[in-house]
Amino acid sequence: MCSSEKPTAMAVYSTLNFSFRSFVLSTLTALILAISLASEARSQDPVINRIDATDLRPGQAASVVVSGKQLVGAMGLWTAVGVLQPKEGQDLAKDQPVVFEGNIAADAIPGIYPTRMVTNHGCSEAAFVVIDDLPSIAVTPESEDRKTGQLLTLPCCINGQLNPVRSRFFRVALTPGQAVSVEILARRLGSDLDPVLIVSGPDGREVAYRDDMPGAEGDTQLQFTAATDAEYRIEVRDVRYSGGARHFFHLRLGKFSLASTTSPRVARADHNASLTGTATQPETEPNDDRPTAMTVAPETQMLTGTLQKEGDIDWFKFTVTEATPLLVTARTREVGSPTDVILELYKADGGKLAENDDAGPRDAELSFQLPEAGDFFLKVSEIAGRGGAEWTYALDVYRNRPALRVTAPTDRINVFRGGSTAIPLTVRRIQYDGPLRVEAIGLPAAIQMAPFWLGAKQSTAPVVLTATDPAATSSDADWGPVSFRVSAPDGSMIPPAELQLTPPPPKKTDAEAFRSARVRSDIFVAVQPAAQFSLTADPVTVTLAQGATATLTIKSTRTAEWTVPIEIALATPADQLPPGITITGGSMAAGELAVTIAAAADAAVGPFSIFLQGKSKKDKAEPVLPVPAINVEVTPK
Repeated sequence: MCSSEKPTAMAVYSTLNFSFRSFVLSTLTALILAISLASEARSQDPVINRIDATDLRPGQAASVVVSGKQLVGAMGLWTAVGVLQPKEGQDLAKDQPVVFEGNIAADAIPGIYPTRMVTNHGCSEAAFVVIDDLPSIAVTPESEDRKTGQLLTLPCCINGQLNPVRSRFFRVALTPGQAVSVEILARRLGSDLDPVLIVSGPDGREVAYRDDMPGAEGDTQLQFTAATDAEYRIEVRDVRYSGGARHFFHLRLGKFSLASTTSPRVARADHNASLTGTATQPETEPNDDRPTAMTVAPETQMLTGTLQKEGDIDWFKFTVTEATPLLVTARTREVGSPTDVILELYKADGGKLAENDDAGPRDAELSFQLPEAGDFFLKVSEIAGRGGAEWTYALDVYRNRPALRVTAPTDRINVFRGGSTAIPLTVRRIQYDGPLRVEAIGLPAAIQMAPFWLGAKQSTAPVVLTATDPAATSSDADWGPVSFRVSAPDGSMIPPAELQLTPPPPKKTDAEAFRSARVRSDIFVAVQPAAQFSLTADPVTVTLAQGATATLTIKSTRTAEWTVPIEIALATPADQLPPGITITGGSMAAGELAVTIAAAADAAVGPFSIFLQGKSKKDKAEPVLPVPAINVEVTPK
């Protein structure tokens, strides 16, 4: 760490991961997923613009004000360290800011946490709050007055928001030699504020100034020492003098060390965090050229290192005993490092085999089939030649090692009451092409999902969650975090599957909204009001011999006004069905439709799942709603 002092828990937390509690790979073979497919329903989801909080401290009673839109019917404010309830006496039937109250767990680790607002219309996208161990002070109008400013007593933290073209000013009374640390969190919380910190002495002269800190997405921190017994002024402003409801911040002041980075930034939860185990191997110097390249152990699954100075280069040597597929993926910007890695692969004689800088929206990724036994060399450098203690990196290494990478386009799914909603799931298979079984873990009591199969080589599928009781009363049984476990059919373990959220770009109406580039894996599920219709299958499991057919019935439940036909079809491309399998669809004019599944005489034997959906149109409404997965077992004839 870059600090001459032992950092506090908060300092370590805020630099190890600026978006979540700690960046560790899942200890389970798990996927955590969510989405909402119906755009007309999404228009009712609660939207959080800003959270104003006091006393978000471990073991304290907290009060939080949530501002946004579509906040009618508030039920709770969820965090992993405490669920807050709406304060009594509010009119929750009005779309207005909602006050929540509740206790924060005494064992909560200070840091940044995702939070969700839940209403009887579903849950919001994650917003972020800071659980701080410093005393909390409310911002006052004096903080916008350049001449006076708001007087603070150290140590403290303060939540605020900037108005356009205006700064916030805070005063602290210091004695000679007294050191003060100042840290601001804004971008790391999803704020549009790009903060600048300016410290002025009693004579008005600038004492300290800081704009961006490497790897903090625009946030910053500084430390200064008082020269005289006097008041010092701290100014917070936007680098563009912008402001508004989404220009919020969390400011920390006091005597604490400031860590600018941790090395490594990524640790595996299933291995020793000190990285003395063989699965994670830290870089050892010197390894600045090919002759001094660090040998990568055969068991290594992750390499971690630091480009310690400008122009630094790290070399690694791979020794293989036969032709071997090699995949190396970098983790830098997605975990808060400023490093823009370039990967280059060389033969023992110096010939270059492959190189990569960026893999689309992801960090660098290098894939190559090592052609024969021998030594191969990986060169790691920074594309602009930058370096320093903050320029850390981690490399996932795959050599004949099966693994999965999973992406989802959003961080929540609101399930129609009495019906189903689907999650589009994309699975990237790394050196594994077999079938996969997916099952839900920890669903809220009101929501169900039967396990289903991803066929061999299948890369996309809709995951369908169902809230079967149409008459249930809204309660906390309707919502909570959700995860999914994936395993091979023979029960063999696939290494932990990591989920990455890949949200769509902002709409044109909010094109300037800031979105963090960091990896996220927090997924939430809640129940929303019923849709125009819902679909079920009978039976939901089918056994089918080679050369035979089977018939199942798709049933619909409709609202009274929804009498138009529903077109039933595959929700996935037909070529994702196993070889030799065909299925019919059709138009459902009334309440049921017979669907036939046929297996050719040479159809592949084994389990798979069929994903159907119904599409209908009336006036401007055109809902597309899923059928829960239908599991099929093909047996030999």
